[in-house]
Amino acid sequence: PRMETFDSFLHDFLADRLTPYLKSEPVPESQPDPVKVVVANNFDSLVNDPAKDVLIEFYAPWCGHCKSLAPKYEELAQKLAKESGIVIAKMDATANDVPQPYSVRGFPTIYFAPRNDKANPEPTRAAGRSKISLTTWLGRLLMSWMNSTGPAIRRSLLASRSCRLVALLL
Repeated sequence: PRMETFDSFLHDFLADRLTPYLKSEPVPESQPDPVKVVVANNFDSLVNDPAKDVLIEFYAPWCGHCKSLAPKYEELAQKLAKESGIVIAKMDATANDVPQPYSVRGFPTIYFAPRNDKANPEPTRAAGRSKISLTTWLGRLLMSWMNSTGPAIRRSLLASRSCRLVALLL
């Protein structure tokens, strides 16, 4: 029986039918708050949604900097709540596996995952963790992308509601 079990496991592995184990909190049943809660088991559907720009904070519940950032992050999310093209999210990185290519070495760690490049999320370079520094960083990031793209992509970015809204917040 052991060899049959191993043989079955090996066939499933080679056929890519195995589901990897992820440390994950339960997926929230509803998300009424403007800051969306991400856990390992809903990461792909929320953060890697190709139709959304996503700002995600990886936090630790015990972290003082994270607690200080929370009301500012909530305020930013509140201002962007009606914007369908952008998601403000958070993930408890102590209770959930953080997928590649994200790297969390301290708390809070904030990334921007643009709709057009989910494989290369951008870590914040914000000097502070205020709403103004975050929106300024987002605006500079969007301007940098516009300057480094071709005319068709630039027109698409300029037409995006996320880009216009972030520009209004600056």
